[in-house]
Amino acid sequence: MKNFTLGFCLFYILIIFIGAYFENFFHKHIVGPIGAIQYLTHLVLKPEPNELWYHIETTQEKGVITYDDEKSWGDYTLFTNIGLNKAVIIDMSGKIVYEWDITFPPRRLAYQDCMSTVRVFSDPTNRGNIYVMYSGEKAVVNDSGIIKFDSNSNILWENPNFLHHDMVFLEDGKYMALYYAIRQKEHSDLPQIETPFLEEYLVVVDSNEGKFIKSISFFDAFAKSEYKSVLESLYRISDDPNIIDGDLLHPNTITLVPKHVSEAFDKITENSVMLSFRNLDMIAFLDMDTETITWAFYGPWKGQHDTKFLENGHVIMLDNQGHTGLGGRSRIIEVDLNDLSIVWEYGGSKDKPFYTVYNGMIEILPNGNILVTETHTGRIFEVTRNKEIVWDYYVKGRIELKGTTRIPSVLSAQRFSKEELSALIVD
Repeated sequence: MKNFTLGFCLFYILIIFIGAYFENFFHKHIVGPIGAIQYLTHLVLKPEPNELWYHIETTQEKGVITYDDEKSWGDYTLFTNIGLNKAVIIDMSGKIVYEWDITFPPRRLAYQDCMSTVRVFSDPTNRGNIYVMYSGEKAVVNDSGIIKFDSNSNILWENPNFLHHDMVFLEDGKYMALYYAIRQKEHSDLPQIETPFLEEYLVVVDSNEGKFIKSISFFDAFAKSEYKSVLESLYRISDDPNIIDGDLLHPNTITLVPKHVSEAFDKITENSVMLSFRNLDMIAFLDMDTETITWAFYGPWKGQHDTKFLENGHVIMLDNQGHTGLGGRSRIIEVDLNDLSIVWEYGGSKDKPFYTVYNGMIEILPNGNILVTETHTGRIFEVTRNKEIVWDYYVKGRIELKGTTRIPSVLSAQRFSKEELSALIVD
């Protein structure tokens, strides 16, 4: 009887394993490919906007709705928004005073009318030149890259690699950017991660030709450090619906470290950069010489973007999902690195909520105000340290999608004075 029971149990376990195998086989080799074919057919016959970039509008307001000329700073704002395929400069009243027409290099499998500008960065050595990050959100192939344009909208060069989120211009005519590649081969320090997944890099790029000069793998930088255990906590599939499979780190910001900050902390070296990893809710410091993470930590934020240093050595950032007040899930926080305490924050208000689930940018203006890009509301606003909104702008475009009115996302904005753009804009 015991042998029969044991045999039955083994047979039952065998049936479970066979069933699990064939279920996985069925989904992987039959259901998956059929779904992919249906999806590609849908894109070919009827490409649609990506819902990630077109959120339901929160207001019908368009253009500038608030402007205090005594408390605001600057004269012009540079931005682009999803679907616009222009980079524009507006004055403080919202009037377009300069624009670039954005064209995309041809691709064999991508619809040109489905390509979109994502972010725009002004060249500090020549404000007539801009760098535009683009993405093929509705294309058969999710095409991405960066293009440099001159003041007449001519393409100077294109880098078709997956450069994303941020650019930091260096004094020697180079810039730093974030780059990812799809890794098909298992990483020795990530044995638990099934391929493919995204391998992320910091790259140094020649701004004259767009070629990579140096690249540093963040996985390798963690693996060589005392923070290697971070890699052991990574998994290919996240519980967060906003994180795609295989997007393990999601770096979004590179920040040069001022000398007085590196001298104040033992774990920050002289040639360090500060990095923001959204999917880890982590800030880390990378030594560019040893290509090693020297300091990494979590804090009172979630899904953060655009970490920057203030003159007092504190870090200010857009905390996308860490706020619990009446003003919405997002906030701007100033953090003391000595104890990671929040010393100042702006979290919107009941009348003016502030929330972008991801993306977004901040710029610290010369008068101390903060220019905020609230991505998913299509909004750019300027707020004082007294938490007063002194300039408020909503992008003007709208689309209809699935029976609702949607506003295109705006991912980056930059403020300028008349003097800075005097060679480009003549009154």
